[in-house]
Amino acid sequence: MLARVSALRSFDFDYVVSAPLMKATATIACSHGHSPYDCLYVAAALLEDADLVTADARQYEVAQAILGERAVWLGDV
Repeated sequence: MLARVSALRSFDFDYVVSAPLMKATATIACSHGHSPYDCLYVAAALLEDADLVTADARQYEVAQAILGERAVWLGDV
């Protein structure tokens, strides 16, 4: 078990400050009537200026509305 934890520490993770992420998540979820769980990924992509690749049709619709061309349908990859 300790070896697995040590292995995880070797990865170069990017961290996101949670307060702005939670605020953006709540705003997106409320304005689009979608679950906060799925909107968390959309909000993270928005705040990090990243693409979001998804196979969830509803999440893709929300992501397109928020991210535009940075929303990518998995079937198109």
